[in-house]
Amino acid sequence: MNISSKSLLFLSICLFFYIYPSNCIFSNPSNNTPEAFYEKGIQFFKKNQIDSFYYYFVKANNLYKKNESWNKYVKTCNGLAHYFWNKQQYDSTETYLQKASNVIQTYHIDSSSREVVTTLQILGALYETKGYYEKSAELLHQSLEKKLKNSEKNSSLIINTYNTLAALYGRQGDYDAAIEYYQQALNFATRQQSAQQARGIAGIYNNIAITYQQKKDYVQALKNFRQYYSILSQQEFSLKEHIVFYNNLGVNYLKMEQCDTALHYIQKALDLLALEDNKSYTYTYTNLGRVQRCLGNHQEALKQLERALQQEITVDNPKSTHPTVGRTGRTYKQIAITYQELGELSTALQHYQQAMITLVNGFEQLDSTQNPTIDLSAVNSATDLLEILKEKAHIFSQLHERHPDKKVYLSTALNTYQTIDTLITQLRQSFKVIDSKHFLTQQSIHNYEESIQTALHLAKYQPAEEAIYKEQAFHFVQKNKAVFLSEILRDMKAKSFAKIPDSLREKEQELKIDMAFYEKKKYDIPQDTSLVNKEKKTQLENKIFQLKQQQRDLVEHIEATYPKYHELKYDTQTPTIAEIQEQLSDSTALIDYFLGDSTIFTATITKETYEIKELAKPDNFEQLVSDFRKTLTNRNYVFGDETAFEATNLYIERGIQLYQLLLEPSLSQLSTDVSKLIIIPDGILGYLNFEILLQKLPKNGKLTDVTAYLLHRYQISYAYSSTLWLRTLKDAYPKIEQSFAGFAPMYKEQDFDSNEAVVLRSRSSKNIDLPFAREEVTAIANLVNGEKWLNQKATEQTFKSVAPDYDILHLSMHGIFDDQNPLYSSLIFTQNQAEQKEDGYLTVAEIYNMQFKARLAVLSACNTGYGKLRRGEGIMSLARAFAYSGCPSMVMSLWSVPEKTTANIMVNFYKELRKGETKDAALRKAKLAYLSDDNVEGDVLFAHPYFWAGFVPIGDMKPLNLGQSALKWWHILPVLLLMLIGIFLKKKN
Repeated sequence: MNISSKSLLFLSICLFFYIYPSNCIFSNPSNNTPEAFYEKGIQFFKKNQIDSFYYYFVKANNLYKKNESWNKYVKTCNGLAHYFWNKQQYDSTETYLQKASNVIQTYHIDSSSREVVTTLQILGALYETKGYYEKSAELLHQSLEKKLKNSEKNSSLIINTYNTLAALYGRQGDYDAAIEYYQQALNFATRQQSAQQARGIAGIYNNIAITYQQKKDYVQALKNFRQYYSILSQQEFSLKEHIVFYNNLGVNYLKMEQCDTALHYIQKALDLLALEDNKSYTYTYTNLGRVQRCLGNHQEALKQLERALQQEITVDNPKSTHPTVGRTGRTYKQIAITYQELGELSTALQHYQQAMITLVNGFEQLDSTQNPTIDLSAVNSATDLLEILKEKAHIFSQLHERHPDKKVYLSTALNTYQTIDTLITQLRQSFKVIDSKHFLTQQSIHNYEESIQTALHLAKYQPAEEAIYKEQAFHFVQKNKAVFLSEILRDMKAKSFAKIPDSLREKEQELKIDMAFYEKKKYDIPQDTSLVNKEKKTQLENKIFQLKQQQRDLVEHIEATYPKYHELKYDTQTPTIAEIQEQLSDSTALIDYFLGDSTIFTATITKETYEIKELAKPDNFEQLVSDFRKTLTNRNYVFGDETAFEATNLYIERGIQLYQLLLEPSLSQLSTDVSKLIIIPDGILGYLNFEILLQKLPKNGKLTDVTAYLLHRYQISYAYSSTLWLRTLKDAYPKIEQSFAGFAPMYKEQDFDSNEAVVLRSRSSKNIDLPFAREEVTAIANLVNGEKWLNQKATEQTFKSVAPDYDILHLSMHGIFDDQNPLYSSLIFTQNQAEQKEDGYLTVAEIYNMQFKARLAVLSACNTGYGKLRRGEGIMSLARAFAYSGCPSMVMSLWSVPEKTTANIMVNFYKELRKGETKDAALRKAKLAYLSDDNVEGDVLFAHPYFWAGFVPIGDMKPLNLGQSALKWWHILPVLLLMLIGIFLKKKN
């Protein structure tokens, strides 16, 4: 069932009791007073004699206006708006709501009064019905806020408002926000135990299931559909509820490509539909058409889809604003898909165009080469529009393949991809929940892959405009990479430039910290089904939701009050090739990767050149990367008596293959003057250290041959995206007076449970404590005259207190990555039982909510650059969390690094930094120094990359000038004395 329609039906019932509460009927009114007319109207409404209701309410309305009884006038305006809304006469609805709004503003009626809340509620529902979702959401949020504060809370209306807001977010593709709002509706509804509310709870489970279905999480969808069925089974299903259930279940199996099972359930719905003469359920025929197409019966599919379409379209106005308009657009879309599968591309395009006309207010173009100007406020269903545009672009590409001489097809495809890019950008900005942004990014990868291909094909077919199309291709390479990280850093910069008051920034920071605190408490609740833990979890979810609402309100206030902030925050421009070239030295090349489903694109930029290559992605590509990492990360395999030889051979084989695939096509065309590479990885490439790929077979087949590694020829650094790389170069990061803060905890076996101990031992093969880590921090602190916190002093609470005041943060400790919940990967400080406020585990979620001024964070722990991969966004690691919190550069580990060799390399790294080296040069020289050590050089064991190649630099590589900053005044005093003596002698002479 259409979620919106169900919400509106429930809202109609709720509004009756809210607009016309029992205590508002006046006692013993005289016959010709407005109160008498009002009461008569109410009585007729209860008898369902709505025309008589209208007659008396108009009379009451006119008299209240004449008497200037403005609260009561607004009340009757709301009642009349409700009357026209039920009759689907939306212009008249809006007329009365506008009258009410004018009076509210003119006579300053209490904004928390029942009358004002009702006006907002109906107006929000009206805009939702007409497809103006942003306006609707804004008004419903205002209405909800006032209801929640109202002492006489109406739970039914609050539940419905949550439901309606959830449906709005779901229709725009913000599925995780939708689920959050449905969960709030569920929490409110479960507090009431009536049979009527049980049906409402069932409806919420149905809506949650549909949302999971849209997220392509079909298992969770089935789980919630079963909850829906279980509740209604106890209430005795109505005929309509059976139709809804079978339709939704059928669609779920259809999306799982289980066509026969889908047909079974859709047929059950059809059998019941024969008993129910209700056009609201004709989408069953649409679903039947989809199932028939799934079964390969395309003509039967078209028959059923056309049947549904004819019943959905109103005869006089196919562009009706009736709630079924979205359904009509989706039916057009299904017809188009069917023709597309039949190869009738022109007919498919016509139906896609009709679908867009139906879904986008104000768009009337029948010409299939035309697309709407993107404005989310005018889009009935952004997710449907996105799918339609993708298919249109794909069809124009197919038409070009059929007719290579007609370049217009390819140009139209590119124009459509540009429209899609705009839509994705606006959607991403509108989403309220991070996971929804990640989901959209992941779902957009194939679209951007085709966008790049189309631009490159045009570059080939139209040489005169090759540079323009290659520029467009590079734009697409960047547009879907590290998007959320870019958004966070833009937000930080915007707040600074727009001069947002400290009080507002501090308030937002407090809200973030509180959210992280309660999220962590929720995470710590045991995963069982006990009522106590379930109740605790619900309470924490409610608290987190309230904090998110406060943050949303605060951000909206800041955006509205400070236009410059809004402008900077939503500036999603990507840099041009020329802008990047301007920042590159003659010896540097930037290589930006895009990993598609079937293609690898490499954009290589130097000071003078730009080239983008399209490479076929091998079918076993993921296995190649996995094998290579196995030869670095699996210690037992790498150094096992029976597997070491095999591991070395596999390393060499995969190291050469990956070099030839990923780098040789680009490096072979570079000038010999290029000695520095900036790598922008994508997808699983983020797990690779490129400097240990092999340019050639190592001598004697041994990994002691340093000349075989890319490290021997190039100095390599990394960045999350070209956009962020350029931003870090241009942004100023002032040096902080206090230069270095090092942390090295002490660990005891009893501090951890057995499972944690197993993970932690990866940092030290002998015991859980890390004595070399403390030696490392001590040596570096002495070298740069910094501060150190060791043993019992190295606590999480201390770190949080002092870290924002230091230029360099160095953390030498254990790290744990959580594959299932990357927000709870953590750095582990000393487990200090006396520390009441913190638990000693600094999680990614907590780091997100800190703000650092440090120019460099060295995360000298295991797997700090490793984590769960979110395609498009990147690897959710501890290092990335430091980037979110303002650190422009990090040194991070890609696997579990050995303790002793780590200390060696880190001390040498800081020695090079003191000499004024860039961060990437310093780390490279530290590694080469390690390999040239007499105790390591030529040693088959310790020369293995496992021991020295785990750390990589990412972000801004500018030097830190530690040499000058580390000098104390007594170091400078002798120099000053000599200068003064020289000046004195010169004057004397």
